[in-house]
This record gives sequence, structure tokens and C-alpha cells, in this order.
Amino acid sequence: MPKRKKICEGCKKKFIPKQKRSRFCSRKCYYKVRWSSLHLTDKQREKRRKDREDFLKNFMTIKPNNVFIESNGYRVCAFGKYFIKEHRWIMMKHLGRLLEDWEYVHHKNHNILDNRIENLRLSPEKHGFDFHQRVAINSLKKENKKLKKRVRDLEKQLKSN
Repeated sequence: MPKRKKICEGCKKKFIPKQKRSRFCSRKCYYKVRWSSLHLTDKQREKRRKDREDFLKNFMTIKPNNVFIESNGYRVCAFGKYFIKEHRWIMMKHLGRLLEDWEYVHHKNHNILDNRIENLRLSPEKHGFDFHQRVAINSLKKENKKLKKRVRDLEKQLKSN
């Protein structure tokens, strides 16, 4: 049975695909299409920026169309074509302003579905595993200092007796 020819999405030439789902005649065409879709023209970029600014100016009055849970466990609010993680949305409403890109919202009790304002805190740094390791190391250092002081006190008591 002869293979059906397809039209390449990159160069618009006919080609015989090696696999059924092939959409491009070569890697060159694949990357050409992929690169062009990733990089917008200045006009497109300006339009997207303006749309986003208009949306964010009215964020206090807008209610989400849909709320769902992402595969990573975070609850996400959908506002038409815009998606914002619910904990960021709640913090923005609480503060009455937009969050900067460098501002991160963390869950105090590490339960990512607990989005009560009492459980959220704003931080300038992105905490990950390193942060929790540093906290553990710092608490161990403090405990170590206390133990060393206790040993010195006990040694003094022994010398005095």
C-alpha cells in the first residue's frame, strides 16, 4: 500500500512521512515553525501586554470563570484566557495591588490547598528545598550552641566541686 503524501507545515511542500503523525518534512521545518510561534512580532507583543494590563487593572472586581487543580496540586483560577494561581490571587486581593514578578506567596503550613489568608505569607525569594534545608541547618546550629553552653556550664560545676 503506497504511503500518502502530506503537506509540510513549515515549507508547504509535499512529503512522504516516516511516521503517521509527522507534520514536517525535516527538523529544519519543525524548528522554523516552533521558533516563529515562540517569538511574537512587536505588534503582537504590544497587544498582549495591553490586554493583560487592562485585565489586571480590573482584577479587584473580576470573578474567576472556573477554578481547577493543576497536576502539581495548586488550585488555579481561570479568567477567560488568563490563569492565576489561587494563592497569588487571594494575596493580591488582600493587599489591594498587583504582585510583582519577584514576589512569592508561600503557604505557612505547607498545605498548598489551604489558601486562607492566615496561612499565606509574601516573600521576596522563591523558597524551595534549599530554604527548608537552611531552616533545618540553622535550627541545628542553634541547638548545637545551646548544648555547647550547657556542657561548659556543667564542666564549670565539676571544677568548682
